[in-house]
Amino acid sequence: MYWALTSKKVILLCAKKTNDYVNFVLNMKTLIIHPEDYTTDFLEPIYDRLDNKTVLRKEFSVAQVCALIESHDRVLMMGHGSPSGLFSMGLSTEFSSFAVNDKMVEALSSKKNNFFIWCHADIFVRNNNLKGFSTGMFISEPEEATLYNVFIDDNALIENSNSSFSKIVSKLIMETPEEMYFKVKQQYLEQNIANPIVEYNASRLFLFQ
Repeated sequence: MYWALTSKKVILLCAKKTNDYVNFVLNMKTLIIHPEDYTTDFLEPIYDRLDNKTVLRKEFSVAQVCALIESHDRVLMMGHGSPSGLFSMGLSTEFSSFAVNDKMVEALSSKKNNFFIWCHADIFVRNNNLKGFSTGMFISEPEEATLYNVFIDDNALIENSNSSFSKIVSKLIMETPEEMYFKVKQQYLEQNIANPIVEYNASRLFLFQ
């Protein structure tokens, strides 16, 4: 009886914590930095259903990005990148190679629930002692699979991986960072059994706290 009552109490407390966080997220101002590029358009569903958001996809400067980061509660950064940051894809008004790099670290360091979704983003996050959900190397194109020796006989496996990842993250984006991280990893694998691309990518998902 004691265990049953205790379990019920724990469940209720967890539910309250989740509801409190959902309400917090609903009132949160979110900045999305997603440089325009058709090869990463599959990431758009991640932020499509967010209401209180600013989406930055082209014609941006370092000063503008820093100011927007500071004026928002959470920042979702995604696209192509490297350990040095998120690529601008040639869309910076200052001809910078990066939309996000070490110049934004001070502004980002005050936020704990950011998303860093680009290849080798984990190195950028770790080197700069930032917080949030991050990908490591994330295979999203056939050339990347070849480069990293992940052999497939059907490129549809990559398309399935891309679509599945974005839909799952979108569905769980209202969860706490810890819950989202574990559920994304679990559901991404469960929905793509025997997909070597997913197995590779899932093993390179990180939560920095």
